[in-house]
Amino acid sequence: MSALSPSHHFAANLAPGARFRTAGDLTLDLVHCDARVDDCWLGLEREAFAMLWQLAAVPGERLTPDELSAETRQNGDDREPDSAVRGLAGLKARLATVGMAYLICTDGERRVFLDAQSSAGVARAWMRG
Repeated sequence: MSALSPSHHFAANLAPGARFRTAGDLTLDLVHCDARVDDCWLGLEREAFAMLWQLAAVPGERLTPDELSAETRQNGDDREPDSAVRGLAGLKARLATVGMAYLICTDGERRVFLDAQSSAGVARAWMRG
C-alpha cells in the first residue's frame, strides 16, 4: 500500500519546533491555528492566522497585500481584490483586543510587515492595566 501514515496528517508532525512561532508577546500555535498572549487565546479566523503566521516567519520583511493573500489562499479560491486588506484590518482589530495592533505595520507603499521589535512586555502590561 502507498497510503500515508497518520503522522503525515497533523501539522505538529512537521519539523521539530515548527508548531510555534512568536511575534512579540504573541505565541502562534499551528495546531490550534490561533495566537495567544500568556493564556489568552485570540480566536483568529484561519485566514487571519495564516497571514500572521506568514508575517511572523519573516519579521520586518515587507510584503504586498497580494503577496500575503497569495500565500494564504486555500484550495485556489478566487478572492476579491481587497480581501487581503480587509483580512489585515480584521487581524489588527483582533490584535487590538490584547493591545497589540501595532505589530502589523504598513509602509508608504502599502506593503505590510510585522514589527515585533517594539513590543517587549507591552501586551502583558496592557492586559494587567
